[in-house]
Amino acid sequence: MKKYILTVFFALCIWGLFLADLLVPTREFSQLENRPLAQSPAYSTRALLSNTYTLKYEEYVNDQFVARDSWITIKSLGESALGKQENNGVVYGKNNQLFEEASALDDRQLRKNLEYIRELIQTCEDQPVTLTIIPNSYAVLEELLPQGLSFIDQKKLIGDYYRDLAGEPVSICDVTPALLEHKDDYIYYRTDHHWTTQGAYLAYRELMELLGRDAVPLEELSAHEVPDFYGTYYSKAKKWNALPDVITWYDVRTKGVTIDSIPVDGLYDHGMWSQRDKYKAFLHGNNGLTVIQSGEEGAQGSILVFKDSYGNSLVPFLAKSFREVHVVDLRYFNDVSALLEQNTYDALWVLYNFSTLTTDQNLYKLAR
Repeated sequence: MKKYILTVFFALCIWGLFLADLLVPTREFSQLENRPLAQSPAYSTRALLSNTYTLKYEEYVNDQFVARDSWITIKSLGESALGKQENNGVVYGKNNQLFEEASALDDRQLRKNLEYIRELIQTCEDQPVTLTIIPNSYAVLEELLPQGLSFIDQKKLIGDYYRDLAGEPVSICDVTPALLEHKDDYIYYRTDHHWTTQGAYLAYRELMELLGRDAVPLEELSAHEVPDFYGTYYSKAKKWNALPDVITWYDVRTKGVTIDSIPVDGLYDHGMWSQRDKYKAFLHGNNGLTVIQSGEEGAQGSILVFKDSYGNSLVPFLAKSFREVHVVDLRYFNDVSALLEQNTYDALWVLYNFSTLTTDQNLYKLAR
C-alpha cells in the first residue's frame, strides 16, 4: 500500500466517482449549458453489435457525470491559467468578447441548403423573395479576435452566393456593410451567439430601405433593459471572468399573437427575463408558425419570414411596420406549401445566420 500509494489513490478516485455516478439522479436538462442532456439508451443486442449503443451510452455518461458543472468550471480555470485562447469550441477575444471557433465548414450541407433557397425563389415568382445571410460575430468583429487562429471567411462566401443568384427573381438584403459600419457599437452579445437588439434593428432598417418604406426610428421606441444575461458561449466555456450582457427589448402594440394557432400574450414571454435563457423571451422562444396582428398605427401590408433564432429579436420591429407578420421556424414547421398557397404576402424574407445555414437540416422544406 505504501509502495503504490499513488496508484491506490487514483483507483479510489475512479471507483469513488463511479459509485457517485450510480447514486446521483439523472438530469434531463442543464441550465448551465442550456441544452437537454443525454439519457440512458435502450439496450438491444443489435444496437450493441452495431456500436450505436456504446456510443450513446458514452454520451450519456459524459452528460450525467457527477458534478459536471463544477468540472466545467475547473477546466475553464485551468485553460485560462495556461494562457489558452480557446475552450470547448469557444474562442476568447479582446474586450471580453467570446466567439465561436469556426475553422471547418460543412460545405455539402451548405450547398444543399443554398439550393433549397434557390428552389423557393424560383417557385415564388409571384411573391417577391428577399434573402439575407447574417454574418456571425467573428466575421464582423475581426479586430477582437486573438492572433494565430484560422476562421472561415464568411464575408467572402456570403458575397459569392449573392453573386451566384444574379438573374434570379430575388432581392438581396445585404446587412454585412451596415454591421461593419457599426462594429464599434453593441451589435453582438459578448457571451452569446446572437446579435443584440441593436444589431437586429440594423437589419430591419436595411430591409425597409430595400422595400422603399420608412423604418421606425429607434430613438422613438420605448426601450427596456434586462441585465445579467449569460449566453450560449458562456455556457460552453464558463469563462471565469466573463462579463454579463444586457438585453434590450421594445414595446410593440399587437391586436393578437398566435403560436401554432394558440393565442399568447404579446411578443415576449416576460417570465423568461428572470430565467437563465433570457433570449428565449423574444417571440416566446423558437416555434413553428407565429402569426402577429399588429396594433401599431400606420402598419401596412404583410410579410412572411423564414428564420432561425436570430430573427426572434428582429420580428418585433417588423410588427411596427407590417399589419400582419407570419414567422416560420422550419425546425418546428412542415407545411410550407400550404402556407404559401393559402396566403398572399407583400414580402417574403429568408433570414438565416451563416453558422445555422451551414448546419441546419430542415431547409429542404422550402423546396415545394
